[in-house]
Amino acid sequence: MSPTLLDVDPSTLVLGDNARLHPSADKEFVASVRERGVIEPVIAYRLEGGDLIVVHGARRTLAAVAAKRPTVPVMLVEAPKPADRLVDQLVENDHREALTAADRATAYQQLAACGLSAATIAKRTATKRPVVDAGLAVAASPAATSAVAEHGLTLTQAAVVAEFGDDEAAVRKLVEAARTGGFDHVAERVRDNAQRDAAEATAAAELAAAGVPVVDAPAWDATSPVRLDHLLDDAGEGLTAEGHAGCPGHAAFVRADWDWDEDSDRSTLVVETEFVCTDPDTHGHKRRHGGSGAGRGSAAEPSEQDRARASTERREVIANNKAWDSATTVRRRWLREFLSRRTAPKGAALFIADAIARGGGQLHAALGYDLHPLAHELLGVTRDGYGNADALTGLLAGATDSRAQLLTVALILCAYEAATGRDSWRRQSEDTARYLRYLQALGYELADVELLACGGPA
Repeated sequence: MSPTLLDVDPSTLVLGDNARLHPSADKEFVASVRERGVIEPVIAYRLEGGDLIVVHGARRTLAAVAAKRPTVPVMLVEAPKPADRLVDQLVENDHREALTAADRATAYQQLAACGLSAATIAKRTATKRPVVDAGLAVAASPAATSAVAEHGLTLTQAAVVAEFGDDEAAVRKLVEAARTGGFDHVAERVRDNAQRDAAEATAAAELAAAGVPVVDAPAWDATSPVRLDHLLDDAGEGLTAEGHAGCPGHAAFVRADWDWDEDSDRSTLVVETEFVCTDPDTHGHKRRHGGSGAGRGSAAEPSEQDRARASTERREVIANNKAWDSATTVRRRWLREFLSRRTAPKGAALFIADAIARGGGQLHAALGYDLHPLAHELLGVTRDGYGNADALTGLLAGATDSRAQLLTVALILCAYEAATGRDSWRRQSEDTARYLRYLQALGYELADVELLACGGPA
């Protein structure tokens, strides 16, 4: 018989034997079929009693039924021999090749050129909006497009590359992190550094516009330039920026850095301007503490070895503090997304029981008068005054046992998270290590500085 094309109610189709043991249609596929219908015809044959038996297209059929499509296209063929059916079903699925990330980004760009908004593209292709946004960002960036095509980055990763397409060093770091791991942490550090550099450039431009020369920040033991708070005038009085403004050596340096704000419980960018004299000896200034160093608080002269050790330790502290701040941003973003799920992770009951049995200051603090301040933030609810738990208990209304168990896990995790800080990597504790290792078991990728807080690499 010649193949015949029919329009058939999908609910009347019968799924025949299939190489797939358990054919299913995920919600994205169902959404696509609901929006656009079944594009590729289902292949079926007819029994003597009239039933149509699906040979190819079981998932399409299930999606059409779930989407409540009134009809689907069905190509009517002769009943195949069992061996032919199985071979064809295997070949049909084995030789499908998914679109690459570059293919997808280009397609989104072409749809946008047709006048479709990102929201419309997401709706019509049954794709999550962030994926479409990422694809459009990648298609518009040569660096990101290259990262996808040459290095196999995902759209989400390449969209981060697109943020820094003009910064070759940043792109190299991101591409390397996509290959070796820790991409989210490296991306956050790159973002932090970019914001810091931009803030410093803005402050430096303002100083230059005001006629103040801008210099690099001096090392702690540099002989020049010297910070004004380390200098005295002829009368033995401390120098001020206003009083020193007429000195030929008057200058300033700018330093922006991320600092943890205890009140808001998050990192904030702090920009500091310090005024210096580029040549205090020539311009007649005295050093507040004697000696010749720019930043020493004592005339005692440390050995070269001591200076090197102190410099190395200081650089390590600064670097790891910055790394911890960035990791905290990534970790809390991950927690917020993880806690939005509907079901508790495997092993949740044991984790809850263990945490309650151990007790500890973290839980006591979270159960205090503030009543889980960080949990409110990460669960996305607004607290109605201190000591009020209505917003959190409201999440339990109508919750399933699994969802309620997840919320319990959330309260405990947020209690442990709130107890972490910049000193966690230096002063390791069993509680912090247990908390971070549990996140790792849930799928969170620990940063190097978080591994230090656990006592070292896994």
